[in-house]
Amino acid sequence: MSSASAYSFCVINFVCLLKCICVILSLEVWNITMIKNVHLSPEIESRLSAMSQRVGLEEDELILEAIINYLEELEDVKDVQERLSNPPDRYLSLEEVEKELGLAD
Repeated sequence: MSSASAYSFCVINFVCLLKCICVILSLEVWNITMIKNVHLSPEIESRLSAMSQRVGLEEDELILEAIINYLEELEDVKDVQERLSNPPDRYLSLEEVEKELGLAD
């Protein structure tokens, strides 16, 4: 999968996640509470309820965890895309890295 298609896949999944969730979630970030309203289809609501019971988390905790995990994945994809679009002038060989780290025999 190319980095562009991976990024598109992540964006599409995130948009779907936001469109499907029908709860008020309280996000505590830097001691600031943000309230977001998102609408869920009955099917997604049912799946969310069932999964929250299976994993032993409140629905808002499960949603927060899903968003955090998604954002971490998207950040990783974005980092890779940026690195691929701005490659270094030169790469080090394994031998050069070992020598620089003092691991060479």
